[in-house]
Amino acid sequence: MLLFFFNFQLAVFIHNLSFEEANQKILARNYLVYKFLMLSLHSTYDGLRQIALDTIANLSCEIVVESLAEVNSKLMMDTLNDALFSDDRFFLVRGMEMMGKLSQVARNEEVLLDQLREDVYRRLVDLLTVQDIQLIVHTLEALYRLSKIGEPFTTRIARVHKAISVLVSLITIEAQSFGPGSLVGIKVVEYIPPAHVGPDGEVDPARKPTTVIQPINPDSI
Repeated sequence: MLLFFFNFQLAVFIHNLSFEEANQKILARNYLVYKFLMLSLHSTYDGLRQIALDTIANLSCEIVVESLAEVNSKLMMDTLNDALFSDDRFFLVRGMEMMGKLSQVARNEEVLLDQLREDVYRRLVDLLTVQDIQLIVHTLEALYRLSKIGEPFTTRIARVHKAISVLVSLITIEAQSFGPGSLVGIKVVEYIPPAHVGPDGEVDPARKPTTVIQPINPDSI
C-alpha cells in the first residue's frame, strides 16, 4: 500500500507538470517518464490508470511515435486503439484527445495511417449519434484534427456509411434537447452578433443568435 502511495504521488506530480508547454517537451522525450506512465496505465488501480492516461494525452502533442523503440511505438498505438474502443467514457475521451494531438505532429502521420484500426473511423461516426453532447463535441474535434492532415484520412472518414449525412444533421443540433444530464461539463453560450451599421448610416437588423458549445473542464469527465 505504501508503494502505491508513492507511485500515485509521483503520477500526480508528473500530471501537474504536463500542463505546461515547456514541461511537455521535456517529459515527452524522457524514456523513464514514458515507462512509468505505461506501467501506471496497466496498473490494477483505476485512479492511477486515469492519471497516467490523462498525462499521456497532455504530452501527445510533443510525442513522435516513430522515434520510440519499435516495442514502445506499438505499445503507444495499442494504448490509443484500446482507449478509442473503451466502454469507459473517461478513457474514450482521452483516447480522442491523444489521437487529435498526435495528428498535429507531422511525423506521426504515417504511423497513424498504418496503425490506427480500420474501424476507428466508423467508431467516431457512430459516437456522433450518441445522446451525449460532451462526447459529440470531443468526437467532432477528433475528426476535425484528422481531416486537417488531408488525404487519405479525409477519404477514410467520407467513406464511412452515412458519415456526411450524420455530420450535416449536427448543424441543427440543439444542446438543450439532450436534457440536463448530458450537459455535465459543458457550457452552452448563445452569441448574438452586434448590429452592423451600413455606409448610409442605417443599422442592419441584428443577426440570428449562434449557439456555441464548449467543454468546461476535461477533468470533469
